[in-house]
Amino acid sequence: MRARPIEGGWIVRLERGEEVLSVLTGFCTDAGVEAGSFTGLGAFQKARLGYFNMTSKRYQERVVEGPFEVLAITGNIARKSDGRLFAHTHCVLGDRQMHALGGHLFEAEVGATLEIVLRAFDGRLARRPDPDLGLELLDL
Repeated sequence: MRARPIEGGWIVRLERGEEVLSVLTGFCTDAGVEAGSFTGLGAFQKARLGYFNMTSKRYQERVVEGPFEVLAITGNIARKSDGRLFAHTHCVLGDRQMHALGGHLFEAEVGATLEIVLRAFDGRLARRPDPDLGLELLDL
């Protein structure tokens, strides 16, 4: 991973083979980012995606093997109720046939590269459990 500061945040480039969310949250921890948002594009070799089923209150997960173009990746940075820094992330991927698939991102391995614009916010964002949904939502 490489990073360059910009006004209000950083441009971050992840390298081939790096795991997206652990590298991103590790960078945020090292940089002291307690709240932020990010967008990006690039490529994945594989990913584990999810769709939240409101009836069962569980994620339906799917592992996909690439390569894929990352058409869009977006998310926010906040602390979960257990104190862990969390990158709530969604992405849209394009396959060789130029079909799109996407969802909540649980993990992914970078393909050629992943380029992210990370914006840091003042203060701290936290997530708290919502008993009706079974998810941790932003505590605003």
